[in-house]
Amino acid sequence: MTQCKTVLNRNFQERSSLLNVPPLVKTKPRLRVVLMGGIIFSVVTGCSYAGGAAQKETVENSPTVSRDSTYKAVVREGAGEISFPTDQYESSAQGYLLETSAMYLDLALCLHEKGMPSYWAQRENIGPEENRRYGRWIMSNAESHAYVLVPDKELERAFQWEALFNAEHEDVLSSEQYEKAESECLDTPSPDLMDALGGPPLPDEISKIGNQTYDLMLASDDAAAVFADWEVCLNEAGLERVGDDDPYGIVGVDYSVASEQSIKVAVTDVACKQETDFVQRLADIEASFQGPVVKKYEAELAELHAFDEKVTENRKAFLNANAAKGEALWKP
Repeated sequence: MTQCKTVLNRNFQERSSLLNVPPLVKTKPRLRVVLMGGIIFSVVTGCSYAGGAAQKETVENSPTVSRDSTYKAVVREGAGEISFPTDQYESSAQGYLLETSAMYLDLALCLHEKGMPSYWAQRENIGPEENRRYGRWIMSNAESHAYVLVPDKELERAFQWEALFNAEHEDVLSSEQYEKAESECLDTPSPDLMDALGGPPLPDEISKIGNQTYDLMLASDDAAAVFADWEVCLNEAGLERVGDDDPYGIVGVDYSVASEQSIKVAVTDVACKQETDFVQRLADIEASFQGPVVKKYEAELAELHAFDEKVTENRKAFLNANAAKGEALWKP
């Protein structure tokens, strides 16, 4: 089994981290996809890497992109975070969490007003899993979980609550009345949540470079040198890298279990990444591709950031004013 990793642009990576942190509000599966489709479930965090020819084709079909090596990424090992130049202008993962939480709360209250069962519970913190854009790299996670996702007790609680709520209200949730109520609620969100519409657009060139930087990094000679250094370290420890089709994979490892053997490999893997400054160097390569475009649209990005900050503050106000109502709707 190949190692789970995320190979998407930064913007969607931070959104994918919300997979660990949904606020708790009961909706039917169809509605859950509608609500979360653009934020959580449309994000693909695969357990294999479609590299090789697919990655090469992506780069070859991209326009020539300049680089500016003065632009650097910020790697925060303690928080498991990797931030790129565009991040300073975008909503943070915490901002996306607030947006989603407020959306769910609004829906839960609307359903309640229409006489339908609903529930909601606020979650304030991002889950414990590190950004695994370049594979596992946090030593404490390697030591305790090998390559397995770090357990998230709050997410487990969310699934438990959902199962209990479904069992208690199964007949209503499958009724036409409920279907009608949820559709009406979706069509008429609270005016307090409409401020996110009409904001300044993200420049198209920024969107494109965000989708390209990972593949551009992998195709660069600089990245080849980073992988070569890491591979030498692995080989010296008796490990073998899978290769370009699975750039972070190690031969013979079961990534689905935290066994003694997989933990030993993961610890060696992370130690080699630390020794070769693996994550920082790869992240800086990506940052260098973002740099010229960020510089070109600095004014537009600053305007977008200011707008997002205002929306985030409004979400905080909405949650502060209505959270108690949501939490009183239902508990197991």
